[in-house]
Amino acid sequence: MTEKKTYWVRNEAGEYALLDGAAERDRLSAFGWKDADEPPAEDTFVWMSHEGVDNPAKFPAGSVPHWLENGWTPTAPPEHVDPTKQPQPDARPAWAAALGFGAPAEPAATTKSAAAGKNEGK
Repeated sequence: MTEKKTYWVRNEAGEYALLDGAAERDRLSAFGWKDADEPPAEDTFVWMSHEGVDNPAKFPAGSVPHWLENGWTPTAPPEHVDPTKQPQPDARPAWAAALGFGAPAEPAATTKSAAAGKNEGK
């Protein structure tokens, strides 16, 4: 079995990521990640991950050797989230949500009997 080739990719913000295999590179190309023509420069950022840490983090490329010694490895960026397909979290602070501040106003409910009562006696 052959080992997957790795690819350095770069996004428009100038961040670099190291991807395993052409399938992963092609999948992330839809989110603006392109093959990098050169390795990361000292003043760019590289996405890295560490076993036991849930999310990858960005580090300056010049510090990558230090982080490699501490168990971090260049990796893919965090998963792209499409806000049109994900539920939006409640942006209110927890205390405001608990007290009902900032909640959308609900339309007043009307019943037939309440509406009918308005016309009585005219």
